[in-house]
Amino acid sequence: MNKLILFLMISASVTSIAFAGSIEPEGVKKAYTKAEKTCKQMDSDHNKMKGEHKLMFKAWQEKSSPLLTEDEGVLIECKTTLSALKDLNEQIDKAVSDDPAKEKLINDYEKKLSLMDDIAGRHKAIRERHERLFHEMMGH
Repeated sequence: MNKLILFLMISASVTSIAFAGSIEPEGVKKAYTKAEKTCKQMDSDHNKMKGEHKLMFKAWQEKSSPLLTEDEGVLIECKTTLSALKDLNEQIDKAVSDDPAKEKLINDYEKKLSLMDDIAGRHKAIRERHERLFHEMMGH
């Protein structure tokens, strides 16, 4: 449960940094760091889900497998988006401050951060469904 709270706080931070107006270079770096932590947390959550899956009875594993598959796709999307954010971050760092292309890069960066927030939300929903399934199997 503590991981879930941490995850929500990170997601909220990513969103607040993304839409705090014009992003300065330091804000870009902070937003990237938060997005990186979000992907790491999602990876950790996914590994926990796989561990729970192994503990389930076969009939319950059949219910769990589609959730794990869906979450793997979300995790791949997170890593792909994080890579795009890293590339944009580097391009923003190299751009001259009054370059019109820099504004486009920042807009693209904000869109990727918004996508990252969506990815985090989808992962959270999958994780919650898997957690309910696991607790139901355990009889809680």
